[in-house]
Amino acid sequence: MTNLQPAQCGLDLRHVTVIEVVGTYPAQIGRIRHRLLTPGLALQLRLLLRIPQRSFQMVLIDKQGMDKQRYPFPITAAELFTTIDTFPLRKDEMVLQQEAGQSCHS
Repeated sequence: MTNLQPAQCGLDLRHVTVIEVVGTYPAQIGRIRHRLLTPGLALQLRLLLRIPQRSFQMVLIDKQGMDKQRYPFPITAAELFTTIDTFPLRKDEMVLQQEAGQSCHS
């Protein structure tokens, strides 16, 4: 998550929710934004998304709930945004946001 924290505006602009799950059950923890998850719920997320317990994995899921990309290593916010910005729905959003003057630039 530390790679993504400085890019909060870009995450918000793309409606990205970061869910973190760390550790192995029963000593695993998770959170969605600032809300902590129980170890049981964190385990359920791992199982649902088929995320291994003993290795890093980042899963990008689109707004329709489709698993779009998996990364076995941390990536930068710029790399994440490049992938997201190729999605058809995101392209439509970019046009609307540009027309509304919404951006991360001061």
